[in-house]
Formats: sequence, C-alpha cells, structure tokens
Amino acid sequence: MVEHPCANGLSSACFKAYPKWARQALAYKILHQILPKQYSRNLPRMPLPPDFAWQERWNAWLDFIFTGDDFPWDLFPEGWKVGDPLPFGVEIRPDVVIPPDFNPNDHPPEFYIPGYTPVVTPPESGAIPPLYVEPFEPGPAGGSFSSAPLPFDIGELLVEKGVTTLGADLGDTYSWSDLAAIINTWMHVTILAIDIQVGKVNYPKGKVHLEIWQNGLYYTPSFKLAEGTSNYRNNASLPEFSLTQDYIRFLFTSEPTLILSKTYSIVVSSTNEPGLGHYCKVGVDPNPSYTRWVKLPSGNWASYGSGIFSYKIWGIAL
Repeated sequence: MVEHPCANGLSSACFKAYPKWARQALAYKILHQILPKQYSRNLPRMPLPPDFAWQERWNAWLDFIFTGDDFPWDLFPEGWKVGDPLPFGVEIRPDVVIPPDFNPNDHPPEFYIPGYTPVVTPPESGAIPPLYVEPFEPGPAGGSFSSAPLPFDIGELLVEKGVTTLGADLGDTYSWSDLAAIINTWMHVTILAIDIQVGKVNYPKGKVHLEIWQNGLYYTPSFKLAEGTSNYRNNASLPEFSLTQDYIRFLFTSEPTLILSKTYSIVVSSTNEPGLGHYCKVGVDPNPSYTRWVKLPSGNWASYGSGIFSYKIWGIAL
C-alpha cells in the first residue's frame, strides 16, 4: 500500500501533493504557537489532509489522558502491553476498555513542522503553544471527533513559603543533579501541585521534575514517596532564571499524602548532564534554620548550605 504523502507530517512530499492544504496547516500551527492555549482550544478544527484515512487502530489513543510535555507514545516503555501498569502521567478515561491488541508504537502521525523547534513559554508567564498535536487536542491529527482533556484540579493553596534572594545551581560543573530542601511546615495534606522558581542558564538539555521525600535524622532526605513524582518539563522550555521570575507549576497526578507527624523535603531533579555554562537554577530563601542537600553520584545526600526553596503547595487538606 502506498504511503500517504502527509503521513509523516508537513513534509516536502505533503507540500508537493497538497500545497494549498499544507500551507493552511502550517498557518494553523503557527497560529497555535502565537495564541494562548485557552484561546487556541476554541479554534475550529483543522480538517485532515485530502484522501487521508484515519485508521481505526488509532482510536485507542483517545481513551487515554496524558500530562506533561512528551509525545504520549514516548511515555510507554518498550514491550508494554495492555494490563501492565500505566506509566506515570498516563490515565485511562473512565468507563472505557483498551483493546487487548493495543500497541503504543502504533500511533497517529505527528503533524509537526520538520526542523522547527520553537522555545516554549511556560504557562505562568504566557501561552504554552503545542509543539505537536495529540490525537485529542485541536489540530490536523485530531479530527472532528476529538476533544481536549479537562484541566487537572490542583485544589487550594495550602501554604506559601520563601522570599527568593539567591539561586542554587542544578547541573552545572558539579557532580549532582538533585537538590533538596525541607518543607518547613508540618502538614496533613494530599499534594496536587507545587510551584517553584526554577529557570535555565543558557541552553541546558534534558528535563526537570520534582519529587517528595520523607526526611530522616537531621531532616536528611530518607526515601522518596511512592506517589511523590511530578510531571516533567523540558529544561529548554524554562524561562531564563532571575530572582524575580515567575513560579513554574509541577503537577502530582499520583496525589502523594503528607502525614502530620513526619517531615518532608522537595527535591528538584534534572536529567541535564553537568556541563559548564548550561544548567538550571532554583530560587532559594537562605533560611539559616534549615539545611539544603545535594544527592551525590553514590546516592548519598550531602549538606549544601542553608535555606529553603521558595514554593507554593496546592492540594487538599485532610
């Protein structure tokens, strides 16, 4: 069977076969990159390319809900099959049954602009335009039957701490890529989101996410909560770090619970390989009453100055 010329996105073959439609699709993508997402969601649906058949096996993707910035099919490990635990950041829509022969590698075409990777503005400071179109979001791949998932409910603001007066390096020339600071409030809550001030210096690669650890002796991080991992963000999409930058929101869809009698830390973790001049920074309030920590390559934690992160915790009080 001959492959459709637009099966691989807005390629040269697609422009050659359907120049009028491809130009419209390109303009539509650029419009999504300019408009805030709350407006772009209301745009009319972009029709599929002429003679392009939506394959029935792709419909299974509409039964999933995804968080984060990755391609949804990249979240599934190799060899994943129906019945295996779902990857972090993936949920199944209520009252649906995934076909037993579903294959996460068998996904709809990625209608991207080849060779173009614009910088994403974080949602706290403006629009976050889609770099690709998921099957259930507005755009050419979605079709007329798709719809955007409901926004994740982050609950209420439980606590806000910290006045940023310095930035802690994360993944520069040092031998660690995990920073920890205590949540200096005793709480009995379910965490749904945490806002922190994390930004980039130059052009770090990789991704950054948050973790919740329970503390041991001297408030040292002891072990990570099973549900205590947030969504990931691309380091390249972060704003340039400054002491007055906007907060960046990380979602905890697995809903970790803090117990009143325990103490916990927020860990900022980056997959960026340490490299001179390309790293991230985290906003810190240098509170002398609390020690900050770094995780060494051995897995042990070492003290690293004093202070707490500037943070806002959202969720449900128990």
